[in-house]
Amino acid sequence: MKLDDSQTNNPSENILAPASSDASVTRHIPYLRLAVLLFFSAVLLTQVLGTTWSLFAIRHYPRARSGLPPYDGNWNDTPAFTAAGGIPVINSTDSAGPAARLGLHEGDLIVAINGLALTEDPEPYFRTLLRSSPGDSLRIEWIQDGDRRSGLLVLQELPSSLPTAYRQDAGFVFESVAMRWKHISPMLIFDIAALLLGVFIGFLKLRDTAAFRLVTALLTSGTLVFSSRMPLSSLWPEWAAGPVYFCAFASIAVMGPMWIGFLAIFPVRTRMGARLQQWWWLSWIVFGAWALGDTLNSAGNFYPSLGPAAEALSFLRTRGDSWPMAFLVLLFTPPHLRPMAYCSSTANHAREGIPNLLTPLSGGRDVVSAGSLVPV
Repeated sequence: MKLDDSQTNNPSENILAPASSDASVTRHIPYLRLAVLLFFSAVLLTQVLGTTWSLFAIRHYPRARSGLPPYDGNWNDTPAFTAAGGIPVINSTDSAGPAARLGLHEGDLIVAINGLALTEDPEPYFRTLLRSSPGDSLRIEWIQDGDRRSGLLVLQELPSSLPTAYRQDAGFVFESVAMRWKHISPMLIFDIAALLLGVFIGFLKLRDTAAFRLVTALLTSGTLVFSSRMPLSSLWPEWAAGPVYFCAFASIAVMGPMWIGFLAIFPVRTRMGARLQQWWWLSWIVFGAWALGDTLNSAGNFYPSLGPAAEALSFLRTRGDSWPMAFLVLLFTPPHLRPMAYCSSTANHAREGIPNLLTPLSGGRDVVSAGSLVPV
């Protein structure tokens, strides 16, 4: 007598067959999910293109030696300059540059450039430097020892002997194009990886609700978390600064469920991976606290009343960047270090029998029945 699939002891024969009841219930859902997937993919693609454009556009700044404080044109700098009422002259002033010869020194405050006030919006400062070339003259107004002064600053050629960094006398490293590529390229790589992986998982498991949630978290976090740190973001509309800046840090909260989502959709066959899937709610606490601290710490620049709370939670911002990396250890555990094979016992995994992504590396021996633990 021939056994049907429900009677066979080999779960791999029916490994990707969805339940018929789910197929009838969710028949119309993939079209909506496809639209959402395409939308978020388009948004993240825009982020990737915008970041790439920023890297090439920023190469024009600075292309002239001014001796003025550097300003990368991103929203991390903007709030501090707005609160100061201008561009502070810090100890990065080039002692041999045009600004020093004009009379600017540490402690001065640049309040206008070419007649454009910087007391409430520092954008003209960056825009002017971006569009200037050696030989151009800039009318600078600054406050020194309580007195308002002005003068004509003539830009010079940037020294060609410093191709990777412009180290000024006070020890401040003035980033060059090469350094900015090194600083921003990890963000670009993350965005591209999030885009490709999100589209791959999205189309591969369009009917899987857990996979769809994972893809949504992956694409949104990839889009928002680095938005405020993009060069030239200060040139975006002013009304967009607050919402995007807030979302950029608040979106960190989705990164915890995102990593746990990887374990849920493509489970790691380790005991620790099994525990993480059972304790998924801990990620909301950990990453939620990180997002709250990082957001308050950054919002303190916008709203001075949040200063004490921001200062108290500043440790979450300075130390939090490495937290998500801990989950990568579980995602890429080599097969020979995995003493037990595990397959999630949730209804979704029991139905689909989802195989481990690392199955080919372990000889195809770790596709097991739902909820069981067997040696690999």
